[in-house]
Amino acid sequence: MLIHTTKHNKLNKYNGSVAIELALVMTFILVPLLLGTVELGRLIYQYNSLAKSVRDSAKYLSTVADTVPNYNTTYKMEAECLAVYGNIGCNGNALVSGLTKSNISINAPIIPGIKVVTVSVINYKATLITSLFKPFNFNNISVSMRQQES
Repeated sequence: MLIHTTKHNKLNKYNGSVAIELALVMTFILVPLLLGTVELGRLIYQYNSLAKSVRDSAKYLSTVADTVPNYNTTYKMEAECLAVYGNIGCNGNALVSGLTKSNISINAPIIPGIKVVTVSVINYKATLITSLFKPFNFNNISVSMRQQES
């Protein structure tokens, strides 16, 4: 019976140090994992917001009569505002932080017999919460739509 008690005391002697080692190791594993998950979620959110705003802008230009391929500069400016701010009046904050009208490219490629408009996001640098990760560029998120016939 004494031998059993001695072995039990040896096990209790190491319980505190194991808990401290576990806390240190988990800190160095869980914190970067958590930060990486948050950053990945933000990148997916930013990409999705950019893709939707470009799609809305292209849809707007495709529905405006006689804009493609010789689109009016007023419609072009409204489409840029729609892509950046979510409205044609350029009111409010940008849909995604750091996005400006200079990041929006609108082209109407000449395709015989087809009126098409292409709206793209170019050279947009995604904003990150932490500086632990390398900045990420979203380049050439684009949508092409055929103009609707009236």
